[in-house]
Amino acid sequence: REWIAEALRCAGVRCRRGLGDLFGALRDHGVPALIVSAGIANFIEHTLSQEGIATSPSSHSGGGWRPRILANEFHFDEASGVLSSFTEPPLHFNAKASTGVRAAAYFERIRRKNVLLLGDGPQDCDPLLNISGVSEAIRVG
Repeated sequence: REWIAEALRCAGVRCRRGLGDLFGALRDHGVPALIVSAGIANFIEHTLSQEGIATSPSSHSGGGWRPRILANEFHFDEASGVLSSFTEPPLHFNAKASTGVRAAAYFERIRRKNVLLLGDGPQDCDPLLNISGVSEAIRVG
């Protein structure tokens, strides 16, 4: 697992300027955040933590606000720390239909009727538009 931090540091991976402020405002106003990515959740979590954005329940006393991440995940053997498996089925560009299904439980739990969907492109948010219980969505991509 330690190689993740080193790989991201060597690659110069950073969050865009202002992301910490955005997530701080979301936290302060109790607005839930869901990050959906075909990338690697472990990388996303580490990158956010380097910017001071906590992503795990243990990062907060009482398990307070944190962004939830829906992405592919590396699973490591607890004893050896060796990579043992990967999210199945993987989340990828051509499997976008499954993204809505995977995110449905999150939207049901937060019970919000209005959501802001952010993506890299206009179609990135399409699978999340027909989630049960969500009545309005603003898409940015």
